[in-house]
Parts: sequence; C-alpha cells; structure tokens
Amino acid sequence: MNQRAHRAWWCCVVVCLIASACGKAEYGEKGVVVRGRIVQNGEPLPLDRPDVGLGVVELKLIPQGANDPMDFASARGDGKFEFIGEGQGVKPGTYRLAVLHYKSGPGTDELQGKLDETNTQITLTVPADQMGDAYDAGDVELSEHLQ
Repeated sequence: MNQRAHRAWWCCVVVCLIASACGKAEYGEKGVVVRGRIVQNGEPLPLDRPDVGLGVVELKLIPQGANDPMDFASARGDGKFEFIGEGQGVKPGTYRLAVLHYKSGPGTDELQGKLDETNTQITLTVPADQMGDAYDAGDVELSEHLQ
C-alpha cells in the first residue's frame, strides 16, 4: 500500500472511531419507554378514519432541560401512545406534554392550540427507577387542562 493510500485508510479508521464513540455517548444509554393513553372525558379523542391516515393526535414530550431533545409520538385510535426516544426510551425527569388533535388530518387543531408546546400545562414525570424498562403513565385526561 502506498503512503497516500495508507494515510487515507487511517483517516477513515479515525473518522469511524470518532463517529461510533459520539453515537454511543449520546444514544447508547438505556432510557424509559413511556406508555399511556390520551383521553377526554374518559374517551379517546375522535379521529376520522385513522385506518387510512385521516386524523391524528400528535404528542410532543418537552424536557425541562433546554439541551435535552424533544420526543414525538402519535396516539392511536384507542388513545394509546408510546414514547421510545432514540429507540431505547427517554431520559428520566419531568416533561411537559403537548397535544395536537387533527380529527380529519393535517390542518386545524381541534384543541385550538390550548395544549400545544407553548401553552400546555400537562406534566409527566418519568421515574429513574424505570431505566431500561417501560413506564405506564396511565390515562392522561385532557378535560381538566382545557377549562
């Protein structure tokens, strides 16, 4: 192998090692998978034909720390949701939960922005003792936050 090819090979090795180390430091830690159900007056939010993609309940898990990433999920027709973070769960801590209800597909939030990322007062606390496991947040009742 000539000197130029040898240098290029080592550069590739160094770049790969740096990239893999960065990925493990940021995403390699196990977190907590957060599950629950979004309801209003005890019932899932109505969706027009979720089986064909008409209607969605978008959820955003907003961390208290400014540098921590936000996580996203969608509630199914039965109201159930699951936040999985980068595939291993989210970090333990206190989060605000934003809810956007698009009954007939993208467009108008049926909740009129009352629970969006700016206005929501819904909080979820993800316990540290659930690391590497799943945490059931239970039913998240929206009616008490819409008054």
